[in-house]
Amino acid sequence: MSKLSLHELSPFVRLCGEFQLPPGFRRERYFIYEHEFIYVINGEAHYQIGKTVHRLAPSDLLLVPPGVVTASWNDFKLPLRFLAVHFDLHFCGDYQNLPLRSPRRTAAELSKVHKPPPTVPELLLPRKVNVADEPGVKLLLERIIGEVAHKPPGHELAVKACLLELLVFLQRRDFRKLPAPKQSHRAVELAIKFLEFHYTRPLRLSDIATAAHLSPIYLERLFKRATGLSPMAYLSRLRVGRAKHLLGRTDMTVKEVAGAVGFEEAGYFTRVFQKLEAVPPMRYRRMTRGLEGVELAVSLTRSPKTGGGPHFTIPTRRS
Repeated sequence: MSKLSLHELSPFVRLCGEFQLPPGFRRERYFIYEHEFIYVINGEAHYQIGKTVHRLAPSDLLLVPPGVVTASWNDFKLPLRFLAVHFDLHFCGDYQNLPLRSPRRTAAELSKVHKPPPTVPELLLPRKVNVADEPGVKLLLERIIGEVAHKPPGHELAVKACLLELLVFLQRRDFRKLPAPKQSHRAVELAIKFLEFHYTRPLRLSDIATAAHLSPIYLERLFKRATGLSPMAYLSRLRVGRAKHLLGRTDMTVKEVAGAVGFEEAGYFTRVFQKLEAVPPMRYRRMTRGLEGVELAVSLTRSPKTGGGPHFTIPTRRS
């Protein structure tokens, strides 16, 4: 299969909706024919993809790949309520005759799997990530569901645009993890925990080094080797991440948000936010809250007429 430029990607949503997995539910081994995003609203459950078991919790975003043996179950007390979007990275056709999933891993069924095209540069999508600090992810998924459910004029373009925006977010997010704990990395873990608990306070490098029981120079060297960032740069990203959550979910002013996440001056907060996110705080708030009709789409997806789904982009055989 020849490689595609990212310019050539044209993602297509096949079906989507809001679903619930009740306690005691178990779906035995199966595989799907295209990708699926699962975003958890409430509750917990387990998804086994290949040999790896993922425990899902609120605000987790899981990517289920095509053709990989999967099983899911809910042995918790509460139901799992989630949003799901089945999609291809380009339109493959013949969706009307394709079932949603197959329990039979035969050559005939596997030949129908929509293998994702290799891209240049490579499209890096994580298997699982928590996006509690990114309210825009849920809004994008809700808008996709609303557009597909009601199919207003131009919904095809709107759905494609939302899915592309979601892929951009995932491509740009930093998924690097710390190496397996060693003695030197223990100090980095202590520093990170200190930052997560005290990021609202005025902090200096010496404060972080004291918590990690190292000199500032040595901590900075270890920290950057483990995370790719200096401790103070990590602190700025942490604060901005919390600020994005407040901007998307509260009516606090920019000055109030800045103070709540540890910035003493609103002007400096705005400069740091724009440097890391490429947009100022107020524009970010408008983008996450006003995705050109997203509030309408959210109300539509929750209306009694719409129900929970599934909602298909084109007629298809259900199974």
